Amino acid sequence: MSSRASRRNDTTDVIKKIQNDNKRNQGLSRQAYSGLASAEYGDNTSSSSGGSGTTSGTSGWTGNATTDLNMNTFDVISVDRLSFVKDSGVGTNANTPQIYISSAASDMVFNHDANDFTWKHTNVTSMTESTTTLKKESTISPSFVLYNSRTAAVGTAANIYFDAKETTTGNVSMGYITAETQDATVNGSGSLHLGVRESGAATNYIELNEADDNNIRIHRSLIMNTSTIFLDTDNDTYIESQTDDQLKIYSGGTNVINIKPTVVLVTQNIDMLGAKVTGLATPTATTDAANKAYVDSVGGGSTSFIGFTGDDILDMATYDIERVGQIEFNTTSHYIKSNSVGFEYRVPVGDTHEFFINGVSELLIESDGTTLGGDLDLATNDIQNVDQLNFEVTGQRLNSTTSSIQYEVPSGDSHKFLVSSTTEMTVAVGAVTVTNDLTVTDNTTLGTYGGGHETNVNGKIDFRENYSATNQTASDSDGYIDILVGGVAKKLYYY
Repeated sequence: MSSRASRRNDTTDVIKKIQNDNKRNQGLSRQAYSGLASAEYGDNTSSSSGGSGTTSGTSGWTGNATTDLNMNTFDVISVDRLSFVKDSGVGTNANTPQIYISSAASDMVFNHDANDFTWKHTNVTSMTESTTTLKKESTISPSFVLYNSRTAAVGTAANIYFDAKETTTGNVSMGYITAETQDATVNGSGSLHLGVRESGAATNYIELNEADDNNIRIHRSLIMNTSTIFLDTDNDTYIESQTDDQLKIYSGGTNVINIKPTVVLVTQNIDMLGAKVTGLATPTATTDAANKAYVDSVGGGSTSFIGFTGDDILDMATYDIERVGQIEFNTTSHYIKSNSVGFEYRVPVGDTHEFFINGVSELLIESDGTTLGGDLDLATNDIQNVDQLNFEVTGQRLNSTTSSIQYEVPSGDSHKFLVSSTTEMTVAVGAVTVTNDLTVTDNTTLGTYGGGHETNVNGKIDFRENYSATNQTASDSDGYIDILVGGVAKKLYYY
């Protein structure tokens, strides 16, 4: 007599056998429905044996198939591997879910509903899908790596493009991420560009470590929309604009500056560290800061410049500088000062005073002379107390002594007196030449008495007064004067 447990096991075995028989019969039915035959898929065998409540057997196909295998919505399970060959083109349908190797035997195609998902490989792996999600559920963080196997070099390392359209001339990218190699050394350093297309041109919006400068460059306006910018590690120093038209700056969690359109509120002391606060208006309230002009006016206008050093041009705006003691210039010992009788223009030994007009020197004052750059017009005034006038030609000068005026020229030169550019008299060594008539209105002494000097008269001497028409004899004369007439000595008697 069987136990209750044995009866339960027998019942279970019977149920399993029935289920297995049903599955086998369904498979045979699908085979018959699809037109499968042992001639097309090889030998189809099955066997069963066993006693009460047991069954065993094997079933399957061996050989080469000569037609497609239609599973009629059933699964292919417990597959060791699927081996593919390049696509023959038979049965390929873009609107049918399929997995196949392309005819070029280079791309694996995952086709789903009108070819909206393709995963293929031709040296470059690509994935195409109207809505694609890459997901890795693992304790290890997922990574998407783009790399170039070439030798490291400065240049583009990898790109990610977001294309709107594929054309025969290339894809139309609306946005991109570009990584570049900045330093090709062992460890290397790189940069990253984030950009979009603007009116057909690729434009960088953000650059990270461009030119290996360790900076972040943002090339467009940053709209924060009330978000906060944190500046330190514990997030208590930050900038925010939570209220429209208001900017707040926090330090250590304290609002130190609050900037509004009409006022800037500062809640802490301001230490200028020696710098100036400029552009202050005239104060109107007792708590207003005062500018220097206001302080000077309140203090009676007195301003002390002790230790003052100018750092810009002093524009007097038509006002005067009064009561100046001395003006000193940048060069040592150059200054202008006043004294009880006038002005002093001082320079050290070896320097000069020079006056320019339109960049041309008009007056040069040196320790040994004064040079004029143009004519000296005295406007009917005199030149007084002149010691000597030196002319352009060396040795030609006019000077004075205690008893005379001297007209000097060097050896070989002469003194000429001209009227209307015509020489009237020439004084040279050994001779004086008078070109026209000589009129002497007073006593004239010619030669030196007893010196043996001669006076030559080449023309006639006309005695117009005090003459006698009566012949006189030598014996009646008071004496005579020796004269030469044509080189012959003659006596000129006087009475």
